[in-house]
Amino acid sequence: MQSLDVKARIGRWQARSWVIAARALLGNSGSLVARIAGRLPLRQFGKFCLVGTSGLVIDMAVLHCLVEWFAWNVSLSKFCSAETAMLSNFFLNEFWTFRGVAEAGAGGRRVALRLLKFQAICGAGIGWAVLLLNLFHRRLGISLYAANLFAILLVTLWNFWMNAVFNWGGERRVHGEFAIED
Repeated sequence: MQSLDVKARIGRWQARSWVIAARALLGNSGSLVARIAGRLPLRQFGKFCLVGTSGLVIDMAVLHCLVEWFAWNVSLSKFCSAETAMLSNFFLNEFWTFRGVAEAGAGGRRVALRLLKFQAICGAGIGWAVLLLNLFHRRLGISLYAANLFAILLVTLWNFWMNAVFNWGGERRVHGEFAIED
């Protein structure tokens, strides 16, 4: 009887913890989500997400091919699939999402520098994605593809924020904010 009481208390405590966390993230106008959303240039973020969706399809397809058809290690396959998607995403972002900024900073050297910055920023994101993929898949038992999707979704905000500020934002930064498209 007492073990049921302890389990019930733990269950209530966990439920309260989730409610507190949800309120902190979604609660009032001073919440973390509200502060981040208030600073996002939504049109560019939408384009970034569409580009990211194409990258997601590429990532999933390459991951599937390498793991299922060629029996590669999951971590190595994830690095390769993410790098393939990342290169595709860079060029789509360069010529569509941040086109105005890219045109202002056109030229082979500037494009190459943005590619290097994109690689560094998203490379850190890939590291997080691999860590999260293994955590979700191996530790929590989530299916490989669902775990990969969760990892990608969590890394998306990092990639957008850092690239908008430090990569494409360098040409037209206003008051330290994003490079907002006209």
